[in-house]
Amino acid sequence: MTDIEARPETEPEEPSDRRRFLTKGAVAAAVAAAGVAIARPAEAANGSNFVLGNNTNNATNDTVVTGSQFRFVRSTGISVQGTNGSGTGVYGLAGDSAGGGIGVRGRTNNSGIGVLGEAPSSSSSGTGVKGTSSIGVGVWGEGGSSSIRGVGLRGTSSLGASLQLDETSITVPPVSGSWTRGMFLNKGGQLWYCYVSGSGTASKWVKVSGAPMILGTSYRAYDSRAGFAPLGVTKGKLNEGQTRTNIDLKVNGGANAIPSGISAAIVNLTATNTSGAGFLGIFKNGTVWPGTSSVNWFAANSSIANSAIVAVDTSSRVSVRCAGSADFIIDVIGFLP
Repeated sequence: MTDIEARPETEPEEPSDRRRFLTKGAVAAAVAAAGVAIARPAEAANGSNFVLGNNTNNATNDTVVTGSQFRFVRSTGISVQGTNGSGTGVYGLAGDSAGGGIGVRGRTNNSGIGVLGEAPSSSSSGTGVKGTSSIGVGVWGEGGSSSIRGVGLRGTSSLGASLQLDETSITVPPVSGSWTRGMFLNKGGQLWYCYVSGSGTASKWVKVSGAPMILGTSYRAYDSRAGFAPLGVTKGKLNEGQTRTNIDLKVNGGANAIPSGISAAIVNLTATNTSGAGFLGIFKNGTVWPGTSSVNWFAANSSIANSAIVAVDTSSRVSVRCAGSADFIIDVIGFLP
């Protein structure tokens, strides 16, 4: 009988070449799989880190990334686009009690747009770009370099405002803080521009709320002559050295009246029923007469008028000083915001 050779308990080792081949194949497959994953959209579960995968990003809570940044670089087109059906597409929040920062910064070194904010059209309304900052810069847009022109910050809206500056709670002009030429502040419905950099009162500001507003129809706000409208105001001539105060320029204006809170009024000041030579000086109510005249006459029984721009108090009131003796009339033509 022929002996049957017993087979070993384990299979013989595969040749080393085959092991190397299989190992390389596994690594290549893993790299390929990783490449596919990287090409897919980023997503995150609620409050979790961003991961790469092929599912829809359906996170509804905030996902915070610290110690690193996302950076998107494209040669053409849009690097970052934020779309939200009823909220904010891109929201930049900068600064807290510990320090300042930049919420959103857009920069273009070629002809282009650093930050472009477009509010919805059709029947919707919204905000193109909103930047909020307690200490730093909410939105910073830089456009162009060298001889290349670009747009640093541009807001476009077919139905709403292109740019809105929320009202500040600080004193304007500022008495503290550091300010740079080119900054704007909105205070009390007035727009202020910083034209000299500095800290606190060393910074210089000018109100740039707009050009003078000329009323469509002027109106008579005051007449010192008895029986002449408007009635219900103090009547009677002014004599040498007298001042009439608290003259409200809104009186008799109706819907066309100038508002309270403006900086100055544009008026036509008339002197009539004069006695000898003299003048009238109109000035801001609540202040000392500055020693100036607004209309002058040189004979008795004269009637002479002159236009003037006069500062007003917060209730749009003025005072009038007299040298000589005369009745006077004030017609309101317009105002400065």
